[in-house]
Amino acid sequence: MERRIDRLFAGVGLWGTLALAGCASGSIAEGTADAEPGRERPDDASVRDTGNGELDAGGSDAAGDTTLTTDSGPADVATDTTVGDAPDSTDATDTGGNTTCRPEDVAPCDAANQNLCLETSCDGVAWYCTAVEGSWAWRTSAACSDSQQCTKRDSCLDGLCGGSAYTCAPDICPPDRCAGAVYVDVAPSCDRSCDGAGGCEACACGEISRECTVGAGNVCCEATCDPVSGCATRAGSCGVDQCGDPSLLRLAGSCNGCGAPGASGSCGAEQLRRCDASDHTACAQVTCGGTVYSCTNAGGSWQWRTAATCDDGNTCTYADACSAGSCSGSAVTCSASACVDRSCNGTSTCTEVSRTGLACDDGNACTTGDYCNAAGACTSSGSAAFCGDGACTCGETNAGCPGDCPVLLPANACANGSQNRDRCSGARIIGRSSAAASWTSGLQNTCTANDRHDDACPSFDVGNDHTYAIYVKAGERVTADLTTNPTRCATGEEFRSFLKFKFNADATGAGAASCPSFVLCAGGPSRTDTYATTRTYDATADGWLFVIVDGGATAFDEYRGYYNLAVSLGRCSSANCSCP
Repeated sequence: MERRIDRLFAGVGLWGTLALAGCASGSIAEGTADAEPGRERPDDASVRDTGNGELDAGGSDAAGDTTLTTDSGPADVATDTTVGDAPDSTDATDTGGNTTCRPEDVAPCDAANQNLCLETSCDGVAWYCTAVEGSWAWRTSAACSDSQQCTKRDSCLDGLCGGSAYTCAPDICPPDRCAGAVYVDVAPSCDRSCDGAGGCEACACGEISRECTVGAGNVCCEATCDPVSGCATRAGSCGVDQCGDPSLLRLAGSCNGCGAPGASGSCGAEQLRRCDASDHTACAQVTCGGTVYSCTNAGGSWQWRTAATCDDGNTCTYADACSAGSCSGSAVTCSASACVDRSCNGTSTCTEVSRTGLACDDGNACTTGDYCNAAGACTSSGSAAFCGDGACTCGETNAGCPGDCPVLLPANACANGSQNRDRCSGARIIGRSSAAASWTSGLQNTCTANDRHDDACPSFDVGNDHTYAIYVKAGERVTADLTTNPTRCATGEEFRSFLKFKFNADATGAGAASCPSFVLCAGGPSRTDTYATTRTYDATADGWLFVIVDGGATAFDEYRGYYNLAVSLGRCSSANCSCP
C-alpha cells in the first residue's frame, strides 16, 4: 500500500510487518496443492487432487504435487501461514511464489471498521474502502458517500470522501383561491431539501383558510370571495321591484353599507319613478327588476320602455334614440328644385310634390316655352334656333345657315406677318383685322429685292419686286394703293412699277410652292417724281390674294426705288371681317 495505515495498527505493534507496496510476505503450510493460481488448499491423501480448488477429505497430499522446494512467495490464502511448500505442477503461473493479493488481507473494511476512503493497491489495481447503500467493502470504484444531503457525485480523494455542493431553489406556490365562501391564503413559496442523490425533494405549500362572513345584525349584505382581494361583501336584495306599470316603476329599497369584509347592511326606503305626459325626464334610465328602462315619447306618448327609441321633435332627423341622456337622430336634408317641392317627414327620405305647369329653365338656350311637367322635370315646347340672327347656335351649320355659321379662317390669316416677301411662299401676310382698318406698308424699297414675277404681264416687268398676301372670303373687296417715292436706288434712275394680283382659291394659307395665274397686272409710267395708282379686287371665292409690287427694268435704264403700299378690306360682315 502507498497510503499510511499506521492509525489502524499502531496499538498492536504490527507496523513494519506489512509491505506498503504490495501484500506482505507470509508463511505457507507445507504440502498444500495449488488447484488454481492464488488458491491453495490441503489435499486428501486418498483422493486425487483434480485441480478444481476444492478441499479434499484428508489432510495429506496424495496427488498433483511435484518435488517440494522452498516456496518464498507470499501466503496464498489467509489460512496459509506456513512457509516452505513447493510450487505445484497444476499452477502454470506459480514459479516459486504466488502473484495475487487481496486488499482485505491488508486492512478490514466492514461496518465494525469503517475505514472510509482507505486506499491500497493490489497487482497494480487501486482499491478503496467505501460503503454503498450501507454495505461496506473494498471496491475499485472511488465513489463513496460523505453523508451530506446537499452534495453529489461523492468520491474518495486523498483519503477523504467529498462531493460537489448544490442547493435546491424554493418552489413557487399556486395563487390564492376561493372555495365557495372560503378564502384560501396560500404561501408564496416553500423550501425544498436535498435528497442526498443530487436531486431535490418536493415541498408542500402552506395554506390558511378563512371563511368569508357578514357582520352581526346584517340585513341585506352577501359575503363574497375574490382570489385576489380576498373576502368582501356585496349588496343583496331588499325586496322585489314592481315594473308592470309603464308610467310608474316601484323600486325596492337599496342595500347600503356593504363592501368591507364582515359588513352589516341595511335596506333603504322604496323609490317611485314616474314617466308620463305630466311628469317625465326625457331619456332618463332606470334599472327595474334587472332590466333597463328609458323614459321616451316614441309614438307620441311618454312612458317607460325597454327600447331607447324616442322622438326629438325634428322632422329632418330619423332613427331617433336616447344617447348620453338626450334624444337625437341622423339628419337628412330635403332641398326643393325648380320643379319639385321637398319636405322632411321624420324618415331617411323626403316627401316630394311636383310643381306641374310652373315655368322653369331647362338650361338649353335652343329651347323655348320651358315648363314643369307632372314628373317633376323641366321640359320645353319649342326651339329657339333662328337662321340669320348672326349667331351659329342650336345645331345650325354652314350648309344650312352660312351667314350665321361661316367657314373658319386659317390660323395665320389674322395677324400681320414678317415674311421676306420673296415669292408666294415667302409672301408677307397682311392680317384681316389690320386690313379692315386700312393697312400700310410704310416706306419700302426694291433696290435689293428679288425678281420673281416676270411672266405674262405687260412690259417693264423684269425688275425687282415684293409679294404680300391677304386671306379673303367670297364677296369681299380688296383695295390696293401704290405710291412711288422720288427717292431712287441710284442717281439718274427713273422709277416705274407694276401692281399685280394673283389669287389662289384652293390655298388654306400663304406658302404655295409657286404662284397661281395673274388676275390683275397694272403698270405705271416712268417717273422721277411721285406716282400713285389704285386697284381693286372683288373675291368670288374664299382664298389667298397675293399683292405684288414689281419694279420694272430695261437694258438701258433701271426703274426701281422706294414705295408705299396701302391695302384695305371691305364688304365683309361684322362677324367675319376681322379675327376674334
